[in-house]
Amino acid sequence: MVRVPKRLGKESMFKRLQESCPKAEKLCKIMAIIEAISFEEGKTQMKQLPAIFLIGMSCFLSACVGKGKAITHINRGIGYYEQNKYDLAIESYREAISTNPENAYVYYLLGNAYLQHANNDIIVEAYQVQRRRNLARESFQKAITINPNLIEAHAALGIIYMLQGKYDLEIESFQKAITINPNYAYAHFNLGIAYRRRGNKQQAIIHYENFIRTVRGDSPLQKRIPDAEYQIQLMKSEPFNE
Repeated sequence: MVRVPKRLGKESMFKRLQESCPKAEKLCKIMAIIEAISFEEGKTQMKQLPAIFLIGMSCFLSACVGKGKAITHINRGIGYYEQNKYDLAIESYREAISTNPENAYVYYLLGNAYLQHANNDIIVEAYQVQRRRNLARESFQKAITINPNLIEAHAALGIIYMLQGKYDLEIESFQKAITINPNYAYAHFNLGIAYRRRGNKQQAIIHYENFIRTVRGDSPLQKRIPDAEYQIQLMKSEPFNE
């Protein structure tokens, strides 16, 4: 399942803004130019600084208006999420989006909350489960529209498609994730499951082996290594029909 995010401090939030918000990324590049202004004989060469500084501040304001409020809403949402209060988490993330609608990562968090709300809440009506999964899918797709390289959103979208029985789209989503990062262990593990389900043992073995190779020592996914090893051993003992 999609991993639960930790609360975001100023540094990590700015990193996410840089990754998720095109204008914030532009700001970072401009501020890097400011930092690169050389020093000569102890005196700053200031000729370019005023114009660059104004451009940087303009980008900062346009990208991060309401940023402080957005961080507050996001951290509140993560707190609710950790308490399994998914409806309140959804409300907080939507408030964050209203103050900063260009941050792809917030849409990812929103989609994750919708997904968990559908999977864990006691709902009598099946249509409510499907509705929340659809809202999760739309949120992940919005995150990808803003930032096509947001790898977590691609992986989460793969989970949605798996739950909806759309296995071709599931594989496509996880493949996009490993295109962004070939060492993304979480996607390799899920591709192993997906190809195993489809009966493609060769591809399943490849991705299970890639999972074992790429999973970090401190990752919670370490506990899935025995599962992957068992599946590899089982498939290698069976005849290949592809």
